[in-house]
Formats: sequence, C-alpha cells, structure tokens
Amino acid sequence: MNRNLCGMLIGGAVIAGISLLVFPAAAESPKDMGGKWGGKCATSGRAAACCKEQRSADAACKNLEKERAGSSAVKNCEEAEKVCEAAVRSAEEAKKAEDEKKKKAEDAKKAEENKGAARPPTLPSARQVADNWQKELTQAEEDYSHAVDDAKNGTNKADIEKALKRADDLKKRIDVLRRRIGDLSPAERIPYTSKLPKEYESKNPFDLIYDVISKKVCRKNGKLQWDGSILSCQYGENPSGGDRPIPPATDISPNNPNAR
Repeated sequence: MNRNLCGMLIGGAVIAGISLLVFPAAAESPKDMGGKWGGKCATSGRAAACCKEQRSADAACKNLEKERAGSSAVKNCEEAEKVCEAAVRSAEEAKKAEDEKKKKAEDAKKAEENKGAARPPTLPSARQVADNWQKELTQAEEDYSHAVDDAKNGTNKADIEKALKRADDLKKRIDVLRRRIGDLSPAERIPYTSKLPKEYESKNPFDLIYDVISKKVCRKNGKLQWDGSILSCQYGENPSGGDRPIPPATDISPNNPNAR
C-alpha cells in the first residue's frame, strides 16, 4: 500500500511539472504593461525616453536582443511602449487642460475684482441731494446766528471783525443753499421753514449789529464802516467833500481813558 501511495505522489508531481512546462503563466498584456509604465512616467515630462527606460527595465522585455524581430514577445513590448507613450501624452494634455481651466478662473476672478474697483460710485438721488442741502442749510443758519451774536458781543475790534467776516461768509452760503432748494422740481423739493428771525433773513450782518458795535468802536459822532474785512470810523468831512475815515481805537473797553 505504501508503494502505491508513493507511486501516486511521484506521478502527481511529474504531472504538475509537465503542466508548468506545457502551460506557462499567462503573460501580461501590452495594454496592462504599457499602462503600468505610463503611470510611472506620467509626471516625468519625458514620455518617449521614460517609456523606453521602463521597457528596458521590465522583466518581460529585457534580454530580448536575441529574439526574432517579429516575435510575439518583441511585438508585445513594442506595443506596450506605444501604450505607455500614449498614456503619458494623455496625462500631460489633461494636466495642461486643468491648468488652463484654473488660469481662466483666476483671470475671470481678477477681472471681476478690477471691474468692481473701477466701477464709479453710485450717485445720490435728487431727493438725497435735496436732503443734504436742507441739513447743510439748517447748520449754516445755526452757525450764522452764533456768528452774529459773537460779533455783537465782541469786546475788541479784532474779535468783532473776525466774527463779522464769518457771519458774512455764512450769509452768502445760506443764500446759495436757499436758491438751490428753490430751484428743485416740486417732486424733489422739501418744505423748509427757517428758524432765523425775520431781520436776520432780510439784513446783512453788519446792518444787524451796526448800532451796537458802532458805539463800541467809534464812540460819539463816528460813522462805522465795514469793507468786508476791516472796521473803520468816519469823523467829519475832508475839504474835497468826501468823508475822511479814521482808524478806530483797538481797545474799545469803556474804561479806556483815550477813547473818543
């Protein structure tokens, strides 16, 4: 029985060995082999040279110098090399297309940002402009009233002149704003009521405070004059018939012994 068992084992081994000789393991296809090489060469940037190196290094293709040029092994390796080159070119083209896509997206983003930066600011509506004018007019009238009061209550000539000059400028600004608001169309116009006293609207600043500051600056019998920047006093008449202005004293306090 042992002989039979040994015979069976030996016979099985012989049959297996014959099978390996007669039926070798299936060779890798040119497509699979070329695809494998292409994966290694995809980022090399040198498709032809890299694929040729992969062919020479692959166990299935090296040492084929003695093989007949038309043999299946040589053909398979040549075909695999072409598959490799095609795969690398395809990968390079895909990467190039992706890079161009990214660049276009970045360029479009920059163009949109530049467009937004260059876009002119939105202009205010006519009603907004009218609202702003009204607010400016209200503030100008308030400042004007304070300036007139400062000029009226000034204790020296320089302070009175400074306040009077400011009041003149504000009065001009008020007149301009009132004309602008008055020129608006009925749909744009905003009803506005001035808070200034009537005489503040009809008279200029110098006329408003003349009686008060004339007594301070020129004292008795002096006629106060204002040229828009300097106050002066007029006393008597000169031989030519014209008035002769005399500069007033800079110290207009009532305790000044040199006051006229």
